[in-house]
Amino acid sequence: MALYLPRERLAFEIVDDPCSAPVDREAFPDATVIPITCEQIADPDAMARVADAIAARARASHGGIRKRHTSHRARAAVPAPASFTLVAQTGPTGDEAA
Repeated sequence: MALYLPRERLAFEIVDDPCSAPVDREAFPDATVIPITCEQIADPDAMARVADAIAARARASHGGIRKRHTSHRARAAVPAPASFTLVAQTGPTGDEAA
């Protein structure tokens, strides 16, 4: 599985899930691919650090983009973007793995 945020041109590639498919670079050629682990996804603080790193990279490349959220609580209250796409892969037994 890979998690895509097309509008933000980001893709998260889950590197430690044996059922995980790599990012489809043909479908999203201009996406920045961020490798991430299942443990990071499950940990709100780790995801906050990933979000901060993405925001810092955006500020550095675009200059002047302000940080929107200043606390973990504020980040947790923000819903996922409408463009968030979860891609599932069918495993070798035909079962769907998300």
